[in-house]
Amino acid sequence: MPKLSVVIGAYNQQKIIRQVLEGFNQQTELDFELCLIDSGSTDGSIDLYDAFSARFSFRYFIQENKGKAAARNTGIKQSKSDIILITDADMVPDQGLVAAHLKAHQRYSGCFQGLAYDLETLAVPPNIKKPQLGRLYKPYQKLGWYFFLTGNLSIPKSFFNTVGLFDEEFTGYGWEDLELGYRFYKKNILLRFLPTAINYHYHILEEGKDRDRQIQKGLSAQILVRKHPELRTFVGDHVLSRTLFSMIKPNGGFYALLKRYCLNGKNKFLKKTCAFLIREHDYWQGLFKKTS
Repeated sequence: MPKLSVVIGAYNQQKIIRQVLEGFNQQTELDFELCLIDSGSTDGSIDLYDAFSARFSFRYFIQENKGKAAARNTGIKQSKSDIILITDADMVPDQGLVAAHLKAHQRYSGCFQGLAYDLETLAVPPNIKKPQLGRLYKPYQKLGWYFFLTGNLSIPKSFFNTVGLFDEEFTGYGWEDLELGYRFYKKNILLRFLPTAINYHYHILEEGKDRDRQIQKGLSAQILVRKHPELRTFVGDHVLSRTLFSMIKPNGGFYALLKRYCLNGKNKFLKKTCAFLIREHDYWQGLFKKTS
């Protein structure tokens, strides 16, 4: 039995998944398996998997595209280890990633959130910008459930027997990881920070796709609130957001002004503020959309 099972869901990410797989080939600890769940890619990814020469146990499975939650659940069910490391097809691992998670589980009980950095290019060595958590916390420091981010997260497999798997009603972008983290939190399962487990997130979206993702994230937030009504304010559903959303019309003058300052503004603070409001407005379109 492998010491650890890496679970990755992928869909049409052939450009980056090659570098991700090669990163796992360079791990200092190679006694692990990788269960890759492909949701029906059409970009040549399957040929890449077939041709890949792994130094670890590598298995891939193809299924209908039902979202990240469903893909991860398949990977967890297919895994053979007692420890699950969940990451993504656009997260390039540092060579000590697997070893760091294994060491943590030998020391403590609970779940471990590793350190992820955002990348702007795929240059090697990585062009590190900032940690995704906003700042660095102390090693093994306890984190809130809202840090339950599945780009670099390890979990004892037995915990899923207590809490359940990812909720497959989340088929669009966002919130499926935090919803599971909230269930873990309610069962008093600890999440700790693991800064020695590092990977790099290449998350550059084509123009227009970020807007679609924000709308999808808003729609997913509706599902989260329906399941956990006490999180309504947490997802941004409050009087101020509803008021701002009603004021900012996509075809109105105020929105056009925001767009102009976002693209061409010279004042950095004003430019960032306008960009933030536009992204929030896209998110609110999904959050406040009436659904049957």
